[in-house]
Amino acid sequence: MASAGDCAIVYFHGGGWIVGSPETHADVARALCENSGLRVVSIDYRLAPEHKAPAPIEDGLAALGDLFSRKPSQGGARHAILCGDSAGGSIAMAVGRSATGDIGKRLLGVCSLYGCFGLTSSSSLRTFGSREQGLDIACIRRYWRLANGGSGRSPYSIAALEASSGPPVYLMIAGMDPLRDDSLALARAFKAKGAAVAVDLHEHEAHGFLQDGRTRARVDSSLARLSAWMRTVVLRGRH
Repeated sequence: MASAGDCAIVYFHGGGWIVGSPETHADVARALCENSGLRVVSIDYRLAPEHKAPAPIEDGLAALGDLFSRKPSQGGARHAILCGDSAGGSIAMAVGRSATGDIGKRLLGVCSLYGCFGLTSSSSLRTFGSREQGLDIACIRRYWRLANGGSGRSPYSIAALEASSGPPVYLMIAGMDPLRDDSLALARAFKAKGAAVAVDLHEHEAHGFLQDGRTRARVDSSLARLSAWMRTVVLRGRH
């Protein structure tokens, strides 16, 4: 069995693929570490528009390769759970689907926290979209274009991510989020394929609520549920 001591959370920050860093999301990474008891490795992946997909995915795979190649005394781990919020959630999912061979076998789960998966005219986007927050239809389409470049299927899209195989998936969804329908659609696609997916819908929360200090009690409750799922997949993990 895997144990907390040989598993790390590999975290991808949000920011529309174009901004953000491990520092801007250190509060979420720290809370995950405290709640789950797992070490968190936050990835400083390359940003768009200078570095379009699949550059962040390549960075994630390289980080996993480095993590798994090191001894525990050197900061290495035998297993990992991928996690990310917003655009980072889509990167985590894409890294999980792109991982093959030994790296793929060492992944115990993938978690997306209110991720973005390419729905640019959804009901939730029309209902909750906000230009002031940079989350209206025009902004989301711009982020998607900058992250993916020209034509062709995006590795962050539902069509690219849905699969019947791969590690278990956890989708945290905010009910008042412009991106709500992205995760709901991805969950339906997984279930149609018979894939293992856990859906955690927070009806009254907005996008990015894990970084909202005004909802500390609800944030702690949300992270406790996520951490319980992580501990379960760690216990089920096999060498």
